Amino acid sequence: MNDNKTITSILDDSLFIGEISKVKGNYCEVAVSKSTTTRKFTFHGDRYNLSLVKSFVLVVSNFSYFLARINSIEVPDKDRFNLSRQSSDSTQQLLKCILITELDPITFTPEKELLSYPIIRSKVYVADKRIH
Repeated sequence: MNDNKTITSILDDSLFIGEISKVKGNYCEVAVSKSTTTRKFTFHGDRYNLSLVKSFVLVVSNFSYFLARINSIEVPDKDRFNLSRQSSDSTQQLLKCILITELDPITFTPEKELLSYPIIRSKVYVADKRIH
């Protein structure tokens, strides 16, 4: 998986979820883009449903790639009161993810351990099924 065409397709805009808003050890939070909250779609013949617990995500941070797994999904406290009044497309979500491994930036093979950590505002994508 080391050609530029494959890497570009893994980072396709249709797989974008949101950005890292918090990092603590091997745990991170993702502020989900409101436009992707409930989207279901097909990409390269595979079906995806964004923001499902146990789904894999790809974090892109300063030319480093991290594979993470969604551990929980929640609505921020400030939005919970209005939850029944908002459409699901306008509700902000936070994904709490566990960082599993760093991926080699050329081959996308997993490293044996986390060598670094993502930074705030790192981009997060649904992990293309070819990398997990």
